[in-house]
Amino acid sequence: VVIGVLNSAVAAVYYLRIIGACYFTSGDRPANHDAPLARRLAALIAALAIVIFGLFGSWLVDAARSAGTVPGEVVNGQARMLEDGAPATPPISRNE
Repeated sequence: VVIGVLNSAVAAVYYLRIIGACYFTSGDRPANHDAPLARRLAALIAALAIVIFGLFGSWLVDAARSAGTVPGEVVNGQARMLEDGAPATPPISRNE
């Protein structure tokens, strides 16, 4: 318990010093908020990707999962297809 309290105290001092430096000291020079076009474009693409994956994440996962499926019949791990791309007729099983 004592080690946990000491660790919390050290962490509090560390983080409070950072917060104090951010809010209670004046900067030596004015902040420059101009970023190169490439950096702004990369940030915009990343932000759009986050929004798209956040809103349509399950749809994208379902689309990717269905893209990996093979149309037609799967026999012994291999899909049987005709030359025109249509699935082959299933073989007659012995159980029927």
